[in-house]
Order: sequence, then C-alpha cells, then structure tokens
Amino acid sequence: YRFADGGSLENLGVNAMLARGVPRLIVFVNTDQAIARDPERGEVIVSDDIPPLFGLQPYSSAQGYVPYGPDQPGQGANRLFRHNQVFETSAFTALQQQLLAARVAGGSMLVRQTLKVLPNPWFDVPAQDSVELLWVYNDHVASWWAQLPPYTQGWLDVESLGDFPR
Repeated sequence: YRFADGGSLENLGVNAMLARGVPRLIVFVNTDQAIARDPERGEVIVSDDIPPLFGLQPYSSAQGYVPYGPDQPGQGANRLFRHNQVFETSAFTALQQQLLAARVAGGSMLVRQTLKVLPNPWFDVPAQDSVELLWVYNDHVASWWAQLPPYTQGWLDVESLGDFPR
C-alpha cells in the first residue's frame, strides 16, 4: 500500500513525523482501549497502536506482547504493522508503567519520553540519537470525573450506556 488513510499503516503519525525529522512530538493516542492490567499475566495493556512502534505485536491474552520477526510476522490486521518499529523494544516497558501510574493516580495520562530513533527504511525514517515525545493517552481521568456534579455524572453514565471512557 503506497497510499492509504493510515489505518493499514501506522495510526498515530509518528513515523511520518520522524521521516520529516521532527525532533519533538506530541502523540495523541485517541483510542477506546483503556489502560488496564491483565490479571493473569500482570502485563499492562495499552492501545494496539503503540506496541508496533517498539517492534511488538498488539497484546494477546494468550501470549502477551510478542516481538515481530521472521518467525512471528503477526496474524490478520496485526501483520500490517510489522514494519512500524522506530523505538527500541526495551523502552516499551517504561511507557507502559508510566501510563499505568498516571491512570492509578487519577490524573491525565501524559508521559514524556526521550527515545533513540531506529532507522526504518519502510517509512524512510533515519536513525536519530533522540526524539522527545509527549504521549497523551485518551482514558478515564478520575480526578476530572470527581469534580463533576453528581447530576452530570449520572447523565453521562446513562448517555454512555457503559461505553468508554466511563
């Protein structure tokens, strides 16, 4: 696919910005997938859009996060994201933990990272010593919710019918 809306390539626009040499990114993760912890594995689960940037397949309850590779190209739609890696796999855990900590604290899910950029010829991304990222994750913000009047909370609960983000 040389032309698409990004849905079959990389939904966050990170690779496009890195290919243009942008040194600081604000990455909005606009997802309906709340940050959670798998009770069986203890693994922090984040939006499927993030792990491929670190060379990992989206989360699977059967296997956790599995690296992409010649023997693991991914299945179905996950296969389309096998070329997205631009960050070291080892940096993913810190992002997971910081996002979870922000959620548990009840505040906005904002995480600032400075990461090394790996070359990615698929997206024409050159290697870079570092890029600054501010991850802004769409999730329930308990401290904001607590400030709403009970009437508003009730109305939102009824209108959302249990849908995300509540």
